Amino acid sequence: MFKAGQKEQMKKTNLLILLFFVPVILVVFYLFPSKIKENYFILTPSNPTITSIFLSNFTHSSPQHLIMNLLSYLILIPSILHLETNRKRFYLFFLLALTLVPILSSLLVIYLIPQLPPVQGFSAVTSALTGYLLYSVYSYAKKNFQANYFFFFFLIMVNFALWSAYNSRIILFLISALTALLLFYVNRTEIKEILSMLISKFRELRELKFMSRVYNIVIFAFIVSYAFSLYALIPPEIVVENMLINTPAHYFGYCFGVFVPFVLSFFFSQKNNKTFLKFFR
Repeated sequence: MFKAGQKEQMKKTNLLILLFFVPVILVVFYLFPSKIKENYFILTPSNPTITSIFLSNFTHSSPQHLIMNLLSYLILIPSILHLETNRKRFYLFFLLALTLVPILSSLLVIYLIPQLPPVQGFSAVTSALTGYLLYSVYSYAKKNFQANYFFFFFLIMVNFALWSAYNSRIILFLISALTALLLFYVNRTEIKEILSMLISKFRELRELKFMSRVYNIVIFAFIVSYAFSLYALIPPEIVVENMLINTPAHYFGYCFGVFVPFVLSFFFSQKNNKTFLKFFR
């Protein structure tokens, strides 16, 4: 068993590893010669290779493309860990996001839209992390405010309302907005408690040092903006500023991030599954 101080140090170490490990891989792969990337990394849906199905998710078409995904990743990881109530669950999810999501999202594109031009990018994984952040908000509310599945559906419907408004889907917006209002009423007690907690936390900021105050404000802003960012992941146009948006991969990654944590939580809650739990101790 680790002491409290050792656990905190391990958390900080794990955070640094997560923030360092993936960005280094992405930058190194981006710097590979173009010929190597064309032969082994970039996925052509109509003519895929075994290596490109996986590796296409770790290379990028331009510095801007790389920077956008790096920024999302570097924002999402500390935001998730700030809320995370079960780090073992997140570490397992993170491994699945780096291994399964690239393969499955590529296969989805290959079989559903083989006519797409060559695709590449880490956005399927960052979409999965974005979905997991939404789950983390629910999980945090469940642990601290006894929120139930209706609160989770409220978060989902708010995202749908924002997405439909952004894409000018008036009927869908009205349906999702009205459903979100209904769920807001159902969850009014939990939401009131959450708002009271946030007000209390903001009042406590005055007692913190300047950098701690800035960190908490920035993290809060990141959590809110990314938890309700479905509209940005699935834009109305698939080409934005000369970049192809791999919408199916975004959609799959987001759904993976939202729903797979429920499955992982089920496994971690099984007291009889000692072998599974022992592996992650």
